[in-house]
Amino acid sequence: MDRQSDDELKKRNRAAGTIARTKPSPETLANLQRMRDELKGSPGDPTKGAQVFKDFCAKCHRLFGEGAAIGPELTQANRMDREYLLTNIVDPNQAIHTRYTQYVIRATSGEEFNGLIAQRTANAITLINATGATTEIAVEDVDEIREAGTSLMPEGLITNLAGDDVRNLFAYLQSEGPKPAAGQRSKSVAQTMVWFENDG
Repeated sequence: MDRQSDDELKKRNRAAGTIARTKPSPETLANLQRMRDELKGSPGDPTKGAQVFKDFCAKCHRLFGEGAAIGPELTQANRMDREYLLTNIVDPNQAIHTRYTQYVIRATSGEEFNGLIAQRTANAITLINATGATTEIAVEDVDEIREAGTSLMPEGLITNLAGDDVRNLFAYLQSEGPKPAAGQRSKSVAQTMVWFENDG
């Protein structure tokens, strides 16, 4: 990619509210293709995929009301586009929304802290990291603050998963959500019938 194309890409990403690395590494490209091949296998099981999501994704993301709200909420995301999902999971630095920009703060003591800015006041800056832990740094103790240039989400998060787990995870991510248990569904129907009877 030439310098002019690189600059144009950066301008487009800024306009869309994202920050992007210009080019993925050969390893990332290989992982993307391998994951694409894995997803061509048998259909996944969304019920099993829910557990994979809980183990690998829910620490930072919410889906169907479950999980933490550190990273983007996924229920309303473009989940039906498999390539979009795959690229964002395997190569999280490909496009980072400015709302989720990771920062590095170097304190006057020489210590460095990184994470998303959860809160900023006149007296302190609070960072939150990928585990949900927060660190408050007094403004007077900040020597430098800069963008990390990378996503808080690590690369290769699912690249070591077995093929079945990958397909199960995507089946869950692209599903309509957990189905209510039979008892809950029956109760809901019964309540609806009572409401109509009372209304009549």
